[in-house]
Amino acid sequence: DGPLMEAIAAQACNLCAQFHAQNLGNSAWAFAKLRIKHRPLLAAISAAALRKLGEFAPQHLTNTAWSFAHLHVSDSPLMDAIAASSVARIGACNAQNLANIAWAFATLALKNMPLLAAISSAAMPKMPMFQAQHLSNTAWSFSTLGVADLPLMDAIASAAGSSIGNFGAQGLANTLWSYAKLGVQNEPLFEAISGEALRTLGQYDPQALSSTAWSLAILKFSNSPLFTAISAQSMRKIRQLQPQDISNTAWSFAKMGVLDEPLMEGLS
Repeated sequence: DGPLMEAIAAQACNLCAQFHAQNLGNSAWAFAKLRIKHRPLLAAISAAALRKLGEFAPQHLTNTAWSFAHLHVSDSPLMDAIAASSVARIGACNAQNLANIAWAFATLALKNMPLLAAISSAAMPKMPMFQAQHLSNTAWSFSTLGVADLPLMDAIASAAGSSIGNFGAQGLANTLWSYAKLGVQNEPLFEAISGEALRTLGQYDPQALSSTAWSLAILKFSNSPLFTAISAQSMRKIRQLQPQDISNTAWSFAKMGVLDEPLMEGLS
């Protein structure tokens, strides 16, 4: 309801200075969830949050950071302040807080090393509490920012083994991509992802298919049944492939020496 949200935003702009931490975080989250990029409201939330950040609990920090990232609004003063406040409260962050803060900064391409170090340090002893999405998002965030934190990536791989069936197609593809992007080897994880991928490959979209092929090739991880299945699924979805998907798939099969003439013909 556009008129309703516009009226709410206008009123919120007037009252933001009176909002408590939870009000600010929840308001940002609500508009982000609805994908409404109301810049005056976001500016008002940012200004009020900067004055009251000392009152923010980890969940409020997380909601605010996630919201601005979800709307692709890079507010450097606010994000720098959220980073500093998150570091100070890192021990109180739960698995979801840690994963979502990492995701927010990676989405906005903000490489705050003190924050990332704090997230890594806090995450490792809490790995048993990380759900599949938290594991995938954390791996994706560090790899997207080009931070090869090997102890963290090893801990994620160990934790992922018991929950690999809960990752879903996107989570499996993103996790494999994360290790490939950083060049981090972990054969037990790759075996687990490959096995689950074979079971669920029909749920993969074209980007996830090409990403999986690319990741396997970069990691030099040979799995003939999986490449055969990727080929079959790619052929079924050939008209949906984007130029980057076509390029990555062709390169991956060639790199791994997998001769698949029908697929190459379909890609050409």
